[in-house]
Amino acid sequence: MNSLFNRVTLLVCSCALVALGRISIFSVVAFLAAVTVSALNYYFSNRYFKIAAIGVFTIASFYFTDFFFYYPLVYYDAFSKSGIGLFFLAGTALVVNLKSLPFNIGLILVILFGLSGLLRRNEELVNRLNRDYRTLRDTTRENAMLLESKNKDLMEKQDYEINLATLNERNRIAREIHDNVGHLLSRSILQVGALMAIHPEAPLQENLVEIKDTLSQAMDSIRDSVHNLHDESIDCQTQICSLIDDFDFCEVSLDYGIEGNPSKEQRYAFITIVKEALSNVMRHSDASRVKVSLREHPALYQLIIEDNGTTTASGHSGIGLQNIADRVEALNGNLNIRRERGFHIFISIPKEEHHESNRH
Repeated sequence: MNSLFNRVTLLVCSCALVALGRISIFSVVAFLAAVTVSALNYYFSNRYFKIAAIGVFTIASFYFTDFFFYYPLVYYDAFSKSGIGLFFLAGTALVVNLKSLPFNIGLILVILFGLSGLLRRNEELVNRLNRDYRTLRDTTRENAMLLESKNKDLMEKQDYEINLATLNERNRIAREIHDNVGHLLSRSILQVGALMAIHPEAPLQENLVEIKDTLSQAMDSIRDSVHNLHDESIDCQTQICSLIDDFDFCEVSLDYGIEGNPSKEQRYAFITIVKEALSNVMRHSDASRVKVSLREHPALYQLIIEDNGTTTASGHSGIGLQNIADRVEALNGNLNIRRERGFHIFISIPKEEHHESNRH
C-alpha cells in the first residue's frame, strides 16, 4: 500500500510538471508508457525485466522529451541494488535533456527525481521494519507457546511429585501405626488375656473382658485404617514403572495415559496383570521388546501388553493367563488375546464398576 501511494504521488507530480509545458500526443504516449512500466514493475519483481523496462523507457527519452518528465515515477523501482547500473544511463539522459528545458522546470524535475529516491528508501525501511516486527511477533508467540507448554509440563510433574510424596507419607504413617501402635495394642490384649487366666474372680473377670473387648475394637479399627492408608498409597504408575525397571529380560516401554483415579481393585488388577504378563514373557517368549500401554477412555480403562516374540515361543498359556482372565472377569472387563506377529493382550475394564463398588 505504501508503494502504491508513493507511485501515485510521483505520477501526479509528473503530470503537473507536464501541464506546465506544451501537451502533445507524445505527452499522452509518455504518460501511458510510464504508467505501464511502473505497474509492471510493481506486480513483477523480476530484476532483469525491471532493468529492461526502465532501460527501454530511458532510451525513448533521448528521442522524445516528454518521456523525460516521468523519470521520477519510472526510476522509483531503480533505486535499489538491482537498478544501480541504470543511473549511468539516466545521468546521460539528464545531461542531454536538461539543456532543452527551462531552468525552473529542470530544477523541479531534479527535485522530484531525488524525492523518488527518498520515497523508495523510505518504503524499503518500512518494509524491513514490518518484516522485523512480524519476525519478532512470531518469535514471541512461539516462545510464549513454548513457555506455556513447559509450564504445563512443570505443573504436571509438580502435581505428580506432590501426589507421590503424599502417597509415600501415607505409606510411612501406615507402617508407623502398624509397627508401633499395633504392636502395643497386641501386647496389651495378650497381657489382659494373661490377667484373665490368673484372676478368674467374677467381678475382676467382667472388667477384664470389657477391657479386652475395647482393646480388640481398637486393634480392628487401627488395622482397617492401616489397610485403607496402604491401599490409597498405591500409585499405579509408580508400581508399574518399578516392575519395568526390575525387568531385565528385554527392553520394555511404557505408555501411561491414565489421568483419573482408578479404584483400589482396578489398580491392583493392573499391577498384577502387568507383573504376570512380564513373568510370562520371561518364561515362555523369545521377545526382544515389550510395550505396555494404559489408556483412559470416557467409559473404560484399557491395558495393552505386546511383545515381538515368534508365534511358537509366544504361545503363553497356563495358570498365568488364567489368573489374568480371572482378574479381568472379576471387574466385568473384557480380555482378548492375539498371537499374530508376537503376543498381544488387550484388556478393557469399565469405569462404572468403580462407582458401583463405592455405592456398595
